[in-house]
Amino acid sequence: MFTVIVGECSTGKTSYLHYLRRIIPNSYLIGYDCPASRSVDVDLSYEIFGGINGMYPVDVFGDKASVPGIMEDMCRKCSVLLIDELGAQLRYHHDAYLLTTYVYEISKIKDVYMVTHDNMKLYNADKIVTVHWDGDMPLLYDVTLEDAEVIVHG
Repeated sequence: MFTVIVGECSTGKTSYLHYLRRIIPNSYLIGYDCPASRSVDVDLSYEIFGGINGMYPVDVFGDKASVPGIMEDMCRKCSVLLIDELGAQLRYHHDAYLLTTYVYEISKIKDVYMVTHDNMKLYNADKIVTVHWDGDMPLLYDVTLEDAEVIVHG
């Protein structure tokens, strides 16, 4: 399942992701959890990227230095993959779009939660969580894909 977490800036989206990390057993938060704490799922890596042990298809990417590490993190052994702004640290914006296509494929195998400001990612989501800030604490609203039009164009 592919769940997208959306909301305005500074509404608690990343905090919600960290909350999920604490309550979901065997979850892995890219960029936060230590890569050495989890081995790479070689079967998943081969199925998604067609490569293992650092042999990833990076020819189409502009940022050939950062992308392989992100690809490897996407294939860490875990039951739930947590991603905060995929590709925000990448030099080229199109790299994030290409990586997102791999995220969709991974979400067919295991649950993925991803924070994003990119409304285009909503169209491939199975579920959308909107985070609103209300004074002292974030309020969470779970919606289904049918409600996405209201959020995107509302």
